Amino acid sequence: MAGADWLWAKRQAVLMGALIISQAGQAQLDDETIAEVRNSYIGSELKPKEIGASYAALVSFAVNPEIATAKFHPDTPNSISETSLKASRLPFRFSLNSPDDGDPLYFMQGLLARETMDATIRVTPDEYMLSRWETFGLSVTGGAEFPLNEKLSLITAGTVGVAHLQNDTSYRGEQVESVIRPIFDNFLLNWNARSVLVGASLALDYQRTWDSHYLDIHTSLSHNQLDSFNESGELIKIQGGITTLDAEVQSIHPLQYQLADHPLSIVFIGGATAFLGPNRNALGFNSFAEAGVGLQVDVTEYHWGIKALRVGYKRIVGKKVDGWALIISPQF
Repeated sequence: MAGADWLWAKRQAVLMGALIISQAGQAQLDDETIAEVRNSYIGSELKPKEIGASYAALVSFAVNPEIATAKFHPDTPNSISETSLKASRLPFRFSLNSPDDGDPLYFMQGLLARETMDATIRVTPDEYMLSRWETFGLSVTGGAEFPLNEKLSLITAGTVGVAHLQNDTSYRGEQVESVIRPIFDNFLLNWNARSVLVGASLALDYQRTWDSHYLDIHTSLSHNQLDSFNESGELIKIQGGITTLDAEVQSIHPLQYQLADHPLSIVFIGGATAFLGPNRNALGFNSFAEAGVGLQVDVTEYHWGIKALRVGYKRIVGKKVDGWALIISPQF
């Protein structure tokens, strides 16, 4: 759970540039000037709900817990360069019952996550900042899977989580150091906070098996809401939410090979994600598609509570974003 609102970052770079020009040659800022500039941010379009939406959007990536490591490259304006969004996750899941045919399956799943977004924010060609937004935390989801027929199931779930959020920024340049740092430190830059996440999701899952081949089509609609507490500064408050629509197709086909006497299968994966609602552009992009391939080994004989282990690779493409994902996934 981490990130930066690129709408915020764009405004931030523009306003910082104007500030540098207006304050050029001023060696030290007084308290009145600092308060005036900060109040102008608070009264502008930069609202806490917009920043919070970006963090909630990043949390929404966890709807599919199989991604172990992913990297996104959002498109940014000329003033912001060398951007990257990295996400690492460790999922776990277990069933709460062993249902008879037609009865609902109750489950719990959790996610340990760490996500970072790095950017170089340039005010002038020689004056810039190296900024990193980072978060790490834990979320727990409880839900139920209701069979609608032999192939189709309805899944409902609720999520709660906690996370540590922070921004670390270093300044490069005399004016950036003397003007930007006193205004934005522990306000928009170099701050930390804790947060609580609450979310809910509704999904449909279609599964079909024929001649040892397997097809799974999964669609879900989720909403995550985030609210911060224990902020490092009194002006720091992060809150907001976002709605996410996901679809994924998995096609699994057995191979004639084995790994240490365990059957191997090849997996083809495709999917798409779209952010909905007024905060859909919180990350600077509002949708992406992905396609990949993986290998899966059957481990049911070990009675670990999982059916198989999967490794693979996915390519991520979309308007204003591209990236990749490394799959390391237990199959429950």
